[in-house]
Amino acid sequence: MNIGIDIRSTLKKKTGVGYYTLNIVNNLAKIDKQNNYFLYSKIRVFSNKKLPVLTLGRNFRHSINRFNINPQFLLRNLDVFFTPSFDLQKPKKSRLILTVLDVIHKSYPESGYLPGTIECLENNLKRILPSADVIIVPSLITKNDILRYYEVDKDKICLIYPGINGHLRNEGLSITQKEDFLKKYNLSLKPFILFVGTLGPRKNIEGLINAYKILKERSNLEYKLVIAGMKGWSYDTIFSLVEKYGLNEDVIFTGYLEEDELKKFYKTADIFAYPSFYEGIGLPVLEALSFGLPVVTSKSSSMSEIAQDAAILVDPYKPEEIAQGILRLINDAKLRQDLKEKALKRAKELSWEAAARKILEVFDSCIK
Repeated sequence: MNIGIDIRSTLKKKTGVGYYTLNIVNNLAKIDKQNNYFLYSKIRVFSNKKLPVLTLGRNFRHSINRFNINPQFLLRNLDVFFTPSFDLQKPKKSRLILTVLDVIHKSYPESGYLPGTIECLENNLKRILPSADVIIVPSLITKNDILRYYEVDKDKICLIYPGINGHLRNEGLSITQKEDFLKKYNLSLKPFILFVGTLGPRKNIEGLINAYKILKERSNLEYKLVIAGMKGWSYDTIFSLVEKYGLNEDVIFTGYLEEDELKKFYKTADIFAYPSFYEGIGLPVLEALSFGLPVVTSKSSSMSEIAQDAAILVDPYKPEEIAQGILRLINDAKLRQDLKEKALKRAKELSWEAAARKILEVFDSCIK
């Protein structure tokens, strides 16, 4: 079987779609030595973009569009084409497997997308959904949103939960390594609350900062708040709020982090807080669980579905409730230990290899 995979999302600063694609490809390479894979990307001749680091076998090869030619030409002679993007047409003579991580532009219009971006997303999605042979979703919330907003045969939709980056965990940090790392971000050895995600309205970082302010006002809080992620849409109000509350020394913004640096934060954090208003998948919650971090996250959308009983669930629209959830973890060592055990148990139930095996089953079923 000749299988094409769209890996263009892995060439950017990786967020949810890029990490999803990268992990699926790496794990397909691990489990499948029989089928032929063609990894489609688009890199101009004089571009400085580099291909992603992939663990590939002999049955994998790159198919790079360097001259902006019609993708249909490069994607010809495929049995199956797998993409998490909406802007390509279905290759002729092949089955199309589409992953839709979310339809946030419909289900959460306040997400901050520019009108032109929303129109483009919507047009592409309306075009590609009818031509997809299978639509893979990472959560029930995404499945329900697709059925709510689009005319799609529900039997086309296949729920496959994403995995957890087990390789992120590997060895721990020595005391010296930990000290050096924390000093780099002006943390010394103080405990801290970690948030990971793109800075934008949907992530509810302002709500988290408001909750943090409540904690500072009501207790002798030693914890700092670390916000790790690149700037997204309408992020200025986040920095303005920190300035307004005089929390510049307590709230630390790291900017975008590469994977090696990010895993150090997961390893050294004391609490993970992710009170996002809406997520189709919520990969940072999965990653935090894999490190056994006690998690406070939203009871809405996919986050409660993913975390289940391994996290404290709060109303993201109520900073007071977010603050109470964090304070419970700070004050209750037994609760932190219980959640750590549940987090690690939940992490074992979700793996990228299992997700890749199910996707491979989808490929097989399409050509039988």
